Order: sequence, then C-alpha cells, then structure tokens
Amino acid sequence: MGARVVGVRPGLTARQRHHLLTGTAFRVTDRPDGTADGPHGTVLALAGLLAAEDDGGRPRISARPQDVARLLHTSGSTGVPKACAQTYAAMTAAWAAHPDRWPPAIRELARASSGSSSSAPWPARS
Repeated sequence: MGARVVGVRPGLTARQRHHLLTGTAFRVTDRPDGTADGPHGTVLALAGLLAAEDDGGRPRISARPQDVARLLHTSGSTGVPKACAQTYAAMTAAWAAHPDRWPPAIRELARASSGSSSSAPWPARS
C-alpha cells in the first residue's frame, strides 16, 4: 500500500506533536472544519476520504516482511517521543503462534481475510 500510519494520541504538547509530524506528507483529521495542527504536509479531511466512491477493486498489498509495519513511540519522558520501528516479519513472529493475544483489530482482519464468521480468534487452535 505504501503508507505508514502513526496515530497521534490526545494530550501531547505542541512540541511533541510537532516532533511526531515533522516530515509527514499527509495528515488525516476528523475535525469538522478539516484543519489539523502540526508542521507542513497536506491535510486530508476524514469525512472526504470516507465519502470517496469505492472503485470495487481490492487493495494491492506490496509490503515485504522486512518493511516497517508500524512505529511504536515512547512516552516522551525526555520531552519528545522516540520511535521504534516494527517490521511485518516481527509482528508475524510475535502474533502467529498466539492468536489469543492478538489485538481486536488484528483478530477482525484475520477473520475478514479468511472468510470466517466465527467469533473465536483465527486461526483456531487444535
């Protein structure tokens, strides 16, 4: 997909927000007026993205195991949060053997991709 998503939690100082968002090309906001705080970058309103017509095609996944899947940030005790990159391979290794530990969003994605309607974690343990 070619995108990296980093959630910015509420309560960060202006300095912390600026640090996290510096260098971003796009920011998505759910503010009704379509504005977003932070440094440079194009701001996209969530309402506009959700209103876009669906082309009916499935997204083409191009991520490789060594690609960065997500950034985890420290609490910022030194004043600015520091990121730790986690690859798709690391996420798979951590979760594959323990579906009972998967976050709810990951469980739902696994169920959806498998076509399962079961409420149990997927894949089921034998």
